[in-house]
Amino acid sequence: MAKFAFLIHPLTLEDVWRPIPEARNKRPEVIRQFLLWMDPFETAYISFKTKAGVQLEGWFISVPMLPEDFITNEQLAIEKVLKAANLAKELGAEVLGLGAYTSVIGNSAQKLGDKIPLPITSGASYTVAASLEVTYRVFNQLGVPLKELSAAVVGATGAIGRVTSFLLSKDVKRLCLIARNLSRLEYVRGEILSWLKNRGIEAPVIEISTDLKLLSTCDLTIAATSSTGNLIKPEILPPGSVVCDVSLPGDVSQEVKRNRKDVLVIEGGLIKLPEIPKLVSKYSDSWEKLMGYPEGVVLACMAETMLMAAEGIHENYSIGRNISPEKVERMKKLAEKHGMEVYGVPDRDKLIPEDFLKVFKTLKRGISN
Repeated sequence: MAKFAFLIHPLTLEDVWRPIPEARNKRPEVIRQFLLWMDPFETAYISFKTKAGVQLEGWFISVPMLPEDFITNEQLAIEKVLKAANLAKELGAEVLGLGAYTSVIGNSAQKLGDKIPLPITSGASYTVAASLEVTYRVFNQLGVPLKELSAAVVGATGAIGRVTSFLLSKDVKRLCLIARNLSRLEYVRGEILSWLKNRGIEAPVIEISTDLKLLSTCDLTIAATSSTGNLIKPEILPPGSVVCDVSLPGDVSQEVKRNRKDVLVIEGGLIKLPEIPKLVSKYSDSWEKLMGYPEGVVLACMAETMLMAAEGIHENYSIGRNISPEKVERMKKLAEKHGMEVYGVPDRDKLIPEDFLKVFKTLKRGISN
């Protein structure tokens, strides 16, 4: 039996209210303060068998803090993550996944590695693989070759954004790297150019900027920052563009989703497990109410932790900013072996709304029927 644990935390107050409806009666500031006082706790237990026949069991452990508190009170966040890691060890986990902001603190978790008593991962490698797969399938269904695309990566110097930029660079005609630090962006651009040259791949035009307005010139945007959400506003996205939002909380503002029917926003990094897991939780018997996703669907970062346990990979994996494209490819192959599939791909699910298709047909060169 392979065993894992995964750290989660509420991204918004809605994540608190969903499993605990009575909390809606409390003032937001009271709930936030109460979360800061709480210690980590076991939220749920799951078990299932992979396609390769490996029996998996694991625990989701809540680190009770909201995203903004991970940033403003990092020391408390580190203390809570270490307590949660020790709880995971006590429960019997062999691998620990750091979800959302638990992987951001401590210099992208690098400072935590020696203190945590288990092999850890942020799950970024499989998150990148899954996000690119669903994105590429969208453009395949739209009938637009990748080599005709201008693409942007927001958060290009972060762990997910950097390796995404490497992999996108070999497929598109123009790549825009966007982040807050211009010198880091210049360094990443140099890394990408060297990586492409060593493989004999012709480099696209690569632009760097700290200004999100550059998105107005791009067909595709991959959003992968560690901001606290709502970074990308409606006015900076061009009609007919596609945005894959990999961030938690999401980088794309709710106004885009509500008001820009001419922009397609897809959520990156959702994975369908090979079978519906057994769920045990005192907070809810409903997977959707507890996790916020359809039954048997998990985030790719969670799935990477499960894959590490299933394969007996007992080493730190997707930690730090310098995740390699080879690690992404390895996770993709392991997912195929164990029967994990990207959820929401357009040839299996109705992902592209008719409203967007109508706009796209009037703007783009061709569409597959």
